[in-house]
Amino acid sequence: MPITMTVKKGNGGGNFKAGWQTVTVTKAKYGTLDNGARFIDAWFDGFPDSFNMRMYAKMSKAGEEFAIANLFRFANAGIQSATETQDDGSFIVSIDDSAENLVGTTFNVYLYKNSDGYYRVLAKTAPVEFSGTLDTFTENDVEYWKGRAVDYYKQWILPNIDSPSAEKTDGVPF
Repeated sequence: MPITMTVKKGNGGGNFKAGWQTVTVTKAKYGTLDNGARFIDAWFDGFPDSFNMRMYAKMSKAGEEFAIANLFRFANAGIQSATETQDDGSFIVSIDDSAENLVGTTFNVYLYKNSDGYYRVLAKTAPVEFSGTLDTFTENDVEYWKGRAVDYYKQWILPNIDSPSAEKTDGVPF
């Protein structure tokens, strides 16, 4: 008995190219793996529903979650208050980290090709220029955070991509 299938032509509807892209979140939701690891997924305008960024929660030695918190910080999302501490000029920040608060926000993501040739979003983001309750990010600040993310990519992701020429063949702008 013959079978039928539908095949979409083209690149899947996304603006796939390696390097930095400014994105707007269309949907976000939390999840938990069987081992208890918590994560947040975000989907972006202009990309298919099958393409998303997954960011896992990471705890500092002091017991504060910082990975997802920085996503909210760089997206200027859910920040309720920022109180300067008396001793060293740092801030205590209250963030409503409801996934819905990310919807409609804009920030920079880094796309790269994995070993299987599929585009992925690096789980380190960078802000766009803005001034908010907690931060003001200038063009220089944005470049700084992009540089930090690229350093992470070079140290932890690129060595695990099977293609020894991934840096050159993907046209990744470092």
